[in-house]
Order: sequence, then structure tokens, then C-alpha cells
Amino acid sequence: MLASFQQLFAAENSIDITTQVKKLNYTEYADDNSVIVRESGKLPGLGIKINHSLPSIKFAINADVFAGLVDYKGQTQTGTPHTTKTDTVISNVGLSMQLQLIPKQHFITAGYSANLWLRDILPNNGVQALYETYRWSTIKLGYENHFRTNSHLFISGIKYLQHANSEMKIDFNGINPTAIPLKNATGWQGYISYIYGINKKWQFSMQYQHQQWSSNKSETVQVDSQFGQLLINEPRSKTSNDDFKISLIYQF
Repeated sequence: MLASFQQLFAAENSIDITTQVKKLNYTEYADDNSVIVRESGKLPGLGIKINHSLPSIKFAINADVFAGLVDYKGQTQTGTPHTTKTDTVISNVGLSMQLQLIPKQHFITAGYSANLWLRDILPNNGVQALYETYRWSTIKLGYENHFRTNSHLFISGIKYLQHANSEMKIDFNGINPTAIPLKNATGWQGYISYIYGINKKWQFSMQYQHQQWSSNKSETVQVDSQFGQLLINEPRSKTSNDDFKISLIYQF
């Protein structure tokens, strides 16, 4: 006979170990709204999350990393079409809080994460490599609904995303590495999860998550290079990602 949901999910502390895949879609736009760069592909990843629960509030810290090659389709500075691969690493470290409301299936969520995106656009067809590093913080505020039955838990949620302290550093042959302040993006995140209570210690979880945000064109920055002074900016962009996650959760 299965134990009740309350028995299975009553532990004060838990740790999640996650294997996951991110489907990346990133697009840059010219001033006339034409597409100048598109990157897409699947990135395998790993994650860990440590949770501490009180009667009506839950705190968590988490870390995720994704890495792999994605397809790059864009153009050079002179407008010549260019295709290659981008060696990509995306990682984040975050804190989150979940507050239970009345009725008890409703929750308010809040969180903060520090994010890093390493974007190594590989050389191809005589076009040199370009290495870019993106850093930003994300503030999250959202709502969750929980539906419970016996040893099963179904979760749906949505969050508002606000980026802060966004910057990009460009490293290109002949150009001094330079940090470019970016326009802070806004976006949203939606997700659905299923958790199965195996016993009082172990749970199994599956989650699908979609998130997207848009950022306006940055200010133009003057940089020094072996070719003289150059004017560089980051175009308007849109990011749309889909994450698929499978986790084992140990309660203690």
C-alpha cells in the first residue's frame, strides 16, 4: 500500500540531482528588424538543488550548467553570409523562496540568479573566431499551483523575469578585451512538473520549462584595436529556450 502524499513529502531538507537538455534559440536583429544572427541547438546539462522547508515556506539554492555545440547562421561585419558552430557554455547559480498561501495549493515564488554565457563562435571558411562572454543577474517573481493525489504531485507555474547588471565582453583578434554594458532584458518563464514519491526518502521528477526574454540594442562603445579605434554595439536580441529535466530527489 502506498503511503500518503503528506508522509512522502514531509521531510524538512532535500537534494535534487538533475540531468537535463536545453533547446537554445537565440536571434539578433538589425535596426530594420531583419535577422542578422541566429543560433540554435540542444545543450546537455546537469543541475543540483538543495532545499530547506518550514511549515509554510521553502528556501532553495541551485546550480546548473549546459555545454555543447550549436549551429550559427549569420554574417560578417561586411554583410557576407557566414555559417559555423558555436562552442557554448551556459551556467547559473541561484537562490529561491516559495511561500504557501491559503488555500494551500497556491504559492508565491521569488528568486535571484547569477548567469554566465560563454559563446565561442568558431572559425570557418577563412572567417576568424570570435569569443564573447555574457554576464547578468535575473530577478524572478511568480506563482505556482500544486495538485496532490496520493504519491503524486503536479505543479504548474509562471514567473516574471527582470535582468540586471547585464554586460558582454568581446575577445577578437586585434581588439583589446572590452566590456560592453547591455540593455537589461525582461521576459517570462512557464513550467509544468510531475513528482512521484517512491518512498519516504526518494522522489522522481520530470519537468518541462519554457523561458524567453528580449533585450534592446546596446549603446555604442569605442574600443581600441590594432586597426585603430572601432565602434561596437550589441544588436537587439531575443532568446527563447526550452528545458527538459529529469531529477532524483533525496529527502533527509
